[in-house]
Amino acid sequence: MILKNKYKVIMLVIWLFMACCFYALYSPGLLSPDSWDQLSQALTGKFNNWQPAIMQILWHWLIPVFGVSALLLFHVALYFLSLILLSFWFINRFRVFPVSIILLGLFPTSLYVLMWVWKDVGFAVVLFIIVVQVLVVENKNKFVHWVILLMLFWYVINVRIGNSFVVLPILYYLISKSYVFSTGGIKNRVYSFLTSIIIIVCSLVFQMLINAYYDVKPNNASHPYYIDMVATLVQTGKPSAINEFPDYLMKDPKKKDELVILYKKDPYWADNFAWGPASKLVYPNIGSKVVAPYLRIISAHPLAYLEHRIYFGFYLLMTKSIVWSAIKTEDCSLNEYQKSALNNNIKYINTEIRGNMVTGFFDKYVNILSFLYMPLIHFIFAVITLCYFTYKRQFTLISAISSSILLYFCIMFFFCPIIGETRYFYWVYLLNNFNIWLLYMRFKYNIAV
Repeated sequence: MILKNKYKVIMLVIWLFMACCFYALYSPGLLSPDSWDQLSQALTGKFNNWQPAIMQILWHWLIPVFGVSALLLFHVALYFLSLILLSFWFINRFRVFPVSIILLGLFPTSLYVLMWVWKDVGFAVVLFIIVVQVLVVENKNKFVHWVILLMLFWYVINVRIGNSFVVLPILYYLISKSYVFSTGGIKNRVYSFLTSIIIIVCSLVFQMLINAYYDVKPNNASHPYYIDMVATLVQTGKPSAINEFPDYLMKDPKKKDELVILYKKDPYWADNFAWGPASKLVYPNIGSKVVAPYLRIISAHPLAYLEHRIYFGFYLLMTKSIVWSAIKTEDCSLNEYQKSALNNNIKYINTEIRGNMVTGFFDKYVNILSFLYMPLIHFIFAVITLCYFTYKRQFTLISAISSSILLYFCIMFFFCPIIGETRYFYWVYLLNNFNIWLLYMRFKYNIAV
């Protein structure tokens, strides 16, 4: 008992020390242009849905208490709280020092972009504490446990709207293991699946009501559609196909051939049509007017669209570029709305992150195993684990996580905007690391997970 408590104290000190150092070094968090825009919304209380509104609304709630660093604090707290819960569970169960959990928590791909204030980080750390709770909570039917989990699921479902259904396998696993549906059989599996769908839909509807209450304005961005439209027309192989691109989307309809040239120079960057050279040829912010021609073009050329997205999928699998530095705040130009928001709340602002020896070391540390950021590795690992447990006819937490990861890859390949950045895979890196640890636990300690 004394040794067990000693181990707990050591682990608590380690993780609290790491959390405090992380927060002190990077507070108020690294901000990209999207983060700046969300911060300005959080400060003014005027929201739009260019980024999922739940993130800036939460930031808006937390700023009066914790200042502008609130969201970094939220992310760091959830990450290290997950590791504390996991460490205590391990010590209680096996009464040995949890070296494996230290390796899990401090592994480069686990920490990757934790210092950035992004929805990708929020999605990752909230999903991480969900799967940790699923593992460590003994009585999974406690009312408080379910309330906490449903709140966490509500956030993770809405913080990346395009990926809301990625959590379905994990949610299904949790519900199927609860007392109500734990007896097995086809009927209970169907009930578990339908309950999972209902929870996701209700979370989305609840957030729509919150958005309506805060009068969240629709955004007018149209550039994510443009690259799919141009790519689909190019992929037909007919030079004349680009003429199907609507004239009213062009600043000069006679320059459609130039649009093709610019697309071919960088075919995997949708933002080119908003801020890059292609933005000089099209109207980048026309909102819903782009939806009808977009649907018309991809429905007229479904094979060309599918081919274009498959090419993007292969590109995405092979990319391993780490574009975000751990010690630099991106230089971004603020519009007048953002400047006004920040100037009116200057007491909250301290966004200049100055590099030092520690942050310089950390920047090198997260890049030391850069090949592990290649999504193909994580895709293959998820396929292997899912196939293994399917062969064994077991639906475990490991296979639920692997199913979510593979579902995410499918969504990224065929539906998400064409932007190939490894930060979108942060949660995949983190949960695959957790899956490796679970496999270790399964074979080392014979734990059914």
